[in-house]
Amino acid sequence: MRIEDYLEYAPDIGGSFLRWVIDKGKMKAGTMAGTQTERGYWVVCFSGKMHKAHRVVWFLVHGKWPSQCIDHIDRNPANNAIENLRDCSLSENQINKRPKRNSVSGYKGVTWNKAAGKYQAAIRIDGKSVHLGLFDTAKAASDAYEAKALERSDQ
Repeated sequence: MRIEDYLEYAPDIGGSFLRWVIDKGKMKAGTMAGTQTERGYWVVCFSGKMHKAHRVVWFLVHGKWPSQCIDHIDRNPANNAIENLRDCSLSENQINKRPKRNSVSGYKGVTWNKAAGKYQAAIRIDGKSVHLGLFDTAKAASDAYEAKALERSDQ
């Protein structure tokens, strides 16, 4: 049982961007495949296993499974359009994550440095924290973080 015999990439339908090719139980050929999780990701059950829709989309378009992670370029976990997906390392995927909910600054990679009385920007690259500098505003620190993250994604 091959996944490509049951599912196809369907950019015209939105949602998971996957469509059933043949009838599968209650699912009928031509209908959208998958359900959305609480975190916004689409998943599809195939052969008794849950698969992340973005990984299946990558496989169906490129004919091979991603080497490590699939990153949603626009940070929207529901947008599985192929032009919004990129094969990347875990480190690269972490750089593109949204800021944590409890972030004091409201920006990813930006913290308040009490001793310096300034905002500090740092990014993790290959498991190591890289200090990007001290800044007067959280926005300036965030701009430094975003520039470094963009530089990393272009490599």
